[in-house]
Amino acid sequence: MTVKRLNYPRDSRLLKASEFRAVFRTGRRARSGPLHARLRRNGSQRGRLGLAVSRRAARNAVIRNRVRRQLRESFRVNQRRLAGLDIVVSLSRRTAGGRIDLRPQLPRLWSEVVRVAETEGEWKS
Repeated sequence: MTVKRLNYPRDSRLLKASEFRAVFRTGRRARSGPLHARLRRNGSQRGRLGLAVSRRAARNAVIRNRVRRQLRESFRVNQRRLAGLDIVVSLSRRTAGGRIDLRPQLPRLWSEVVRVAETEGEWKS
């Protein structure tokens, strides 16, 4: 029996501006704490993630990159739950003192994303 690895290949990422625009234009919203997600159905079996962490939300590049790493890792682990969706996640507000740990909010964010997708009738697990 082979174990299917949870990886984060290039086809699991939103890369083009047109892909981001499509999600922002027609996507639904989900939120957990300082994290905001826009989601829309992509018509494939794979979920895709796009990140929009601005300098306004996290001034320090080290913190912005830490946020991105935490988001990518959490998506990688939860990608089976999120299959068939394009998701763009952003950080909404500046963090206090530059300290940020998103680990408590990430499971709630993915649960909210799944809930919103299911209530819209666009996607079923």
